Amino acid sequence: MAGQLAETVPLLWSDGAPAAAAGERFAAALADRAGLPALTARLPQALTAHRGMFNGRLGAGADPDDFFRDRVDEPVPLQLQVLMLRHTPGVAELEEPAWPVARARRLAAAHEVRITEHASSLEDPLQALAELIGLTDFAAVYLGLATRN
Repeated sequence: MAGQLAETVPLLWSDGAPAAAAGERFAAALADRAGLPALTARLPQALTAHRGMFNGRLGAGADPDDFFRDRVDEPVPLQLQVLMLRHTPGVAELEEPAWPVARARRLAAAHEVRITEHASSLEDPLQALAELIGLTDFAAVYLGLATRN
């Protein structure tokens, strides 16, 4: 996860209360440990709150082969990365996801933006929160170590 977030602008989308809390904590940890800002939002509000970013220069709609682009000492261009954290108690992995999740996947695919999903299917919200926070805390620390000069 840390490698996927390097050189990106993370959009942390959450589905469920434990996932939302983990997403907010992850955004704070990324800023603190890796110096990387991230935007958080809950589904389905994230679909409208962050939709404009997909059409801008951070989305895959920006042309990396633009003829007029300055290529001298050019840093790697930032890209959007959607990280969806979900709490899906009792849901089998093969079941059809709720409409906001399916729509989020379609939005990312339509704009060629990478989307990564991590879900906890634990029934207990506290255990689900601990599972998601453990994963995201490690990612923030690893990214911070990898990007320190």
